[in-house]
Amino acid sequence: MSETKHPYSTIDEYIAQCAPEAQPMMRDLRAIIREVAPECTEKISWGMPTFVYLGNLIHFAAAKKHIGLFPGAAAVEAFAEKLEGYESSSSSVGTVRLPLNKPLPAELVREIVAFCVAENIREDAEKRAKKESSLESLPNMGKVLAHNLRAVGIETPAQLREAGVKDAFLRIRAVVDPGACIQMLYGLQGAVEGVRDTLLPAEVKADLRAFFQSL
Repeated sequence: MSETKHPYSTIDEYIAQCAPEAQPMMRDLRAIIREVAPECTEKISWGMPTFVYLGNLIHFAAAKKHIGLFPGAAAVEAFAEKLEGYESSSSSVGTVRLPLNKPLPAELVREIVAFCVAENIREDAEKRAKKESSLESLPNMGKVLAHNLRAVGIETPAQLREAGVKDAFLRIRAVVDPGACIQMLYGLQGAVEGVRDTLLPAEVKADLRAFFQSL
């Protein structure tokens, strides 16, 4: 589903078209977000000012009597006690209503933004670790080869290195693919060394060829 087009494309344009009484609080919110997360970028997403750092970080939007701040459900839950006195919801987007007739809780907003930054950093690190721990992150590792390795109990790059290329190949031939060819052996070696199989040194290929011919 595509986003609805709006008559504004930047946060400056968004703020300018809002009611005058809402503009100062939005400018203050924007300044705080930029202060706490100086590396974030800005965009309009789903019609709202959106700040991005390792993924969507936080949003805000103007309403008739309040500014809606959208830091995500985890942030709303984490600051539940400090948000007493403000209407909030820990639904999927996580909503905090900041009344226009009350001062902006600047320090609380700083803490919420810092929490969002930390959460995005944590989630990004988890994604990177998961990717690096998958067989598919290795060169030469197509779906078939990864499937074959998992079928013989080798599920991570570390387990492949521990087993060794020749033992992994023997397991595949014994359990999954009796007709496994020498190209698969080259691919496994390249995966362990972190290079394409075409870049393996001649002496390495010669050793693997001798091993394959001895089977």
